[in-house]
Amino acid sequence: MAGKPNIQMLKTFILKDKRDRILFELESEKKRQKAFSKMSDFDFCFPRELISADLSRNTDDEARNALLALFGDTDAYDLATMRVEKLLPAFQRAVDSYMNDVLIVNENNVIYVGEVEYGPSEKFVLTAK
Repeated sequence: MAGKPNIQMLKTFILKDKRDRILFELESEKKRQKAFSKMSDFDFCFPRELISADLSRNTDDEARNALLALFGDTDAYDLATMRVEKLLPAFQRAVDSYMNDVLIVNENNVIYVGEVEYGPSEKFVLTAK
């Protein structure tokens, strides 16, 4: 990942009227969970027109292969763990957690993994326009 990862890199991907509050909450240790709670509803926070790939119905192997084809063997900033990790293991951990997560690949691409309520979670690659 080029440059230091930064929560502000999400600015491009969050709906304008929600952006400042969600970024503020993500940067606050006490309010982080509120931001994740809001982000669990994709349409509340993110514009659907930024979805460049929908991996929701893919198997785990198909989704990992698609991410490998899109991004190669790269790193990503895992918003839930607040660490830079290899993309594919970070993605698998996010899927296996059954909780909402966002992986920042670079300033133009993020991966949204939705919370599991029933069936497969929403898994989208968002690309800035």
